[in-house]
Amino acid sequence: MRRRKRRRRIKKEEKKEGEEGEEGRGKRKRKRRKRRRRRKRRRKRRRGRRRKRWRRKKNKEKEKEEEEVEEEEEKEEEEEKEKEEEEEEEKEKEKEKEEEEEEEEDEEEVRQEGRGRRRRQGGGVEYKQGGEAV
Repeated sequence: MRRRKRRRRIKKEEKKEGEEGEEGRGKRKRKRRKRRRRRKRRRKRRRGRRRKRWRRKKNKEKEKEEEEVEEEEEKEEEEEKEKEEEEEEEKEKEKEKEEEEEEEEDEEEVRQEGRGRRRRQGGGVEYKQGGEAV
């Protein structure tokens, strides 16, 4: 308020003297507009920079989360592969055991059959009807 009154008073005095005042109302308006524009520009720039920073930060966070998810998926896949390999190894071991058991059974059967034959043969010399040794 005081400034306005003072400026008006000065302006009136200058009119009376007949000189044009350097700071007329038009000049003040122009300066004010200039200041406002400058402020506006600065605000826009600052706002843009802030947004950029914020976006970068968010993007980094997203990337980190994605990487973590990918790592977890890879770990899970590796665990699944290991489990499958272990299962395959167990199956192979079981097959080998079964084969060995079958072989042992076959061998036992052969042994038993061989014993039976020996008993039947009697271990002596066989004779034909003519009485000659074979």
